[in-house]
Amino acid sequence: VVQSIFTLNKFKRKKISLTNPSIIYNSVDENIFKPSKKLNSEKKLKIISGSWSINKQKGMDDYHWLDNNVAELYDYEFVGRLDFKPTKIALIPPQNQKEFSTYLRNSDLFIFCAQNESCPNILLEAISSGLPIIYKNSGASPEILNGCGLAYNKVEEIPSLIIKIKNNYNYFKELILNYKIPSAGEKYKNLIEELLKLK
Repeated sequence: VVQSIFTLNKFKRKKISLTNPSIIYNSVDENIFKPSKKLNSEKKLKIISGSWSINKQKGMDDYHWLDNNVAELYDYEFVGRLDFKPTKIALIPPQNQKEFSTYLRNSDLFIFCAQNESCPNILLEAISSGLPIIYKNSGASPEILNGCGLAYNKVEEIPSLIIKIKNNYNYFKELILNYKIPSAGEKYKNLIEELLKLK
């Protein structure tokens, strides 16, 4: 079992052969990460990001750019850890799942800057929470979102993407609310049943 097509392709590039691989994305607790169906009003857009690690691959340089160039225009919170001291992004200490889910539900937009992620749980949690998403065009993020968010290649593209979502907020909100993450539990159940038939 691999977490994404992106992960499977990494195995192939390393000449690692897998027998009948099954792709099963991570799953989230939908009893905790459930959406608020409120639509955005004319108030200041509330943006949220997060990471528990300060590894550069988690998008630290992009978040630093956003702190310097974007955050003052919006209500921007970051839950977790950064490798710099933000001046305009409000840094919230790491939270447990229930507390983090509340932060997500109280926000309007999720920005995800990590790269080369196999199947990022925090991205799945934002999807499950019904947030429109801007994400780095890297790793498994594009295949997981499957057209239900806006991708960027360079961080300088993000300001215009924020405006695009703000100006069409109800459209992007409905898009993500109607998107269903494939159930990992159901897929594992089906896979086990198939394996048992081979005995």
